[in-house]
Amino acid sequence: MRDIRTSLNSLKLNLENSMVFFQKNMIFYIFLLFILISSIDLSSQKSFARVWEGHVLAKRLNVRSGPGEGYQIVGKLLKGQKITAIDRIGRWVKIHRPDNSLSVKKTHKGNLAQEVWVHRAYIWLPKNFLLPAFGKAENKFIDWAIARGDLYEISIKGTDHLSISLAELINKEKAPKIAYEVACAYKDQLRLEEKVTVTVWGDKGTGEYWIAQITCP
Repeated sequence: MRDIRTSLNSLKLNLENSMVFFQKNMIFYIFLLFILISSIDLSSQKSFARVWEGHVLAKRLNVRSGPGEGYQIVGKLLKGQKITAIDRIGRWVKIHRPDNSLSVKKTHKGNLAQEVWVHRAYIWLPKNFLLPAFGKAENKFIDWAIARGDLYEISIKGTDHLSISLAELINKEKAPKIAYEVACAYKDQLRLEEKVTVTVWGDKGTGEYWIAQITCP
């Protein structure tokens, strides 16, 4: 009996010590939880950033690590190659690094740069490049698309064409069904009369292949 009482007292003491430790560090744990939630929200917003598709006009175009001629050349693109633009500083345009760019060099950390820069004069981009954000109807549609949870990226190419890529772990066999739902939702929410086509791209984006292309009549 004495051994049992000793064990119970020891257990009680350990529990009390654990509670004291938790209370002292409660603010720290709450702070960590806040950081985790914030990072998840930011990553979701980043996935749905606007993109614009274009192509290279120059015979050979230098790809640089930053927005200026003083930055390192990290690769080259050939005339006609497709690019995906995401931002601009002055006359320099930030693009996603094409998988088929020539002689792409690694960064000082040993990784391939995922975002690189090219000069605006040597590429073609649509007229709506970096125009103000969409109207209320388009923004409402984007919110709806984000809330679905099965899309990684969506790009509105025009009033009748959208491009999407699926979120991780989403079965590619569902691509036609998802594309049809997205196309019809866009048509209904914007009250369009013309047909809307949605192209579903693979894991490597528009530079490789598309999985499905569906039209909502």
